[in-house]
Amino acid sequence: MSGTRYAFPKAPVTEPNTAPRSGRALLLFAHGTSDGAGAEIADRLAAELSRKGLFDEVAVCFSLQEPHPADVIARLSSPQIFVMPLLACDGRITRDVLPGLIGLAEERDRSRVTLCQPVGQHPGIARIVAGMASAAADNAGFVPSSTTVLIAAHGHRYDPTSASAARRLAGQIRANGRWVAVDCVFLSETPTARHWRTVSATRDTIVVPYFISGGRHETVDLPAMIQTGESDASDGRRVVLTAAVGRASQLAYLVVDQMLELVRDHVLELA
Repeated sequence: MSGTRYAFPKAPVTEPNTAPRSGRALLLFAHGTSDGAGAEIADRLAAELSRKGLFDEVAVCFSLQEPHPADVIARLSSPQIFVMPLLACDGRITRDVLPGLIGLAEERDRSRVTLCQPVGQHPGIARIVAGMASAAADNAGFVPSSTTVLIAAHGHRYDPTSASAARRLAGQIRANGRWVAVDCVFLSETPTARHWRTVSATRDTIVVPYFISGGRHETVDLPAMIQTGESDASDGRRVVLTAAVGRASQLAYLVVDQMLELVRDHVLELA
């Protein structure tokens, strides 16, 4: 299997600004990993957003590793905190897990915390995915008009949110007519990523991981499933696995765009 991999140095979590200007903090939330190695994308994005100077404080938090949301919220000094989930969809994690983790903070913190929509739901994600697929095709020498693009999402047997978001994204990519086909595969529901050969009918296939915060799903689970499917036969089929969507340099601009809209809405509510 040929694949596209990008390595980024781990960036430190940004320290609070000692001279607040806007009164607002940005807290990026990601899954993380139980071994503590799942902070790479969140840390890098936090460092980049901190350099933009739009928020007095920029920090990260996780569900599966430290620091956890309540701990970071307790340390932030800004009167208004916007929590941005680095997630692909508005599923169980956003609806149930994250509000519960935020709810562990002290009562005084709850009124100053605004939970945002996952950045993976921003309309600009479709442009990022289309660009990643095009770059992968160029690098591999694939012809888009005879290449299939597969959006790889997590999926869930009991919650259709992830699959619905991935299919909606696939429809947006399909609408531009550049590719012969655009479809979806999943980690936790059918069709699974190991069945990519069945879902894609073309010789050449590009798989784009619809994962925002990367982690084990990007580096271990999905590549293993693609490799399992690739070993099913030897008929000249070619597949390229791109980096996760969360690694795209444009992601910071989507976060900023979404946050500025929320800030405007918040200001209008207070006016």
